[in-house]
Amino acid sequence: MRPREAQLGWYRNTYAWVVAKPRRLKKPVPYKHPSGAVIWVSLGTKIQQAIQEQLRRATLSTQK
Repeated sequence: MRPREAQLGWYRNTYAWVVAKPRRLKKPVPYKHPSGAVIWVSLGTKIQQAIQEQLRRATLSTQK
């Protein structure tokens, strides 16, 4: 991304994350974003477990 493409909203500086080896979930995990949360959000235990279970199953299926 070029710096001029990163002008989003009213923020003085906009940063992008670079994620190594991202993996797509086969099925979306339902999630309700808290009102007013802009930067960091803590995922509930059930959401974390659902994501980890999908990733575990995906890893097992690629190892066969």
